[in-house]
Amino acid sequence: MKVFKIFLFILGILFASVLLQIPLTLAVFTKGINDWLRMPILLGLGSFLYFILWKFRAHMKIESIPARLNPLSLFKVFSLTLLVLGLEIVINLILAGIFHVDLDMSSRHTIENVLFSKNFLLIFISLHFLAPASEELLFRGIFQEYLLQHFPKQAIVSILSCAFLFAFAHTYDFLSIKTYLMMISGICFSYIYWKNRDIRWPIFSHALYNLAITILTLLFK
Repeated sequence: MKVFKIFLFILGILFASVLLQIPLTLAVFTKGINDWLRMPILLGLGSFLYFILWKFRAHMKIESIPARLNPLSLFKVFSLTLLVLGLEIVINLILAGIFHVDLDMSSRHTIENVLFSKNFLLIFISLHFLAPASEELLFRGIFQEYLLQHFPKQAIVSILSCAFLFAFAHTYDFLSIKTYLMMISGICFSYIYWKNRDIRWPIFSHALYNLAITILTLLFK
């Protein structure tokens, strides 16, 4: 029965992750909407969904979160985030050089297309503010915290499970190498949450990660 509840909970997390894509989809890709309405739609729906997730987390039967004895400092979170991004880049270069597999090609082209379009500001706000906040609240603040509460002695399981679900929600492909590559950043965010047990830290790390990718895209276009 407990396994079945966890399975339903996972399905709920995946469904919620799809809902989080609605504000950006409506604001950017829906035709026939006046341009001056796109920003209110993005911010309004994005904030509403974040509020719903926050209220859901508040109503979860979460026991008091223990304070970590050695939480990660701002410098360590900053360094770890950039280190993980560098690791992903190195792995991608190795795969591209040896196996001629470029895992980020389609994503990079997509980023370039939206960054240099008229919807730049909408995309920038979504990538660096709304997405990190809502995704971290969903995956770390709700899902990982749920696992930590139910399996307090299985921190590694909670970190890996959360990282995999986070990556899968971005690819929806169990067999894709990109899913497992994205797990690296997912492990980073999950580890930071486990160490600090404060949702603000993985949100910061996620936003920094996305910002670094944007800067690299602009520099090496």
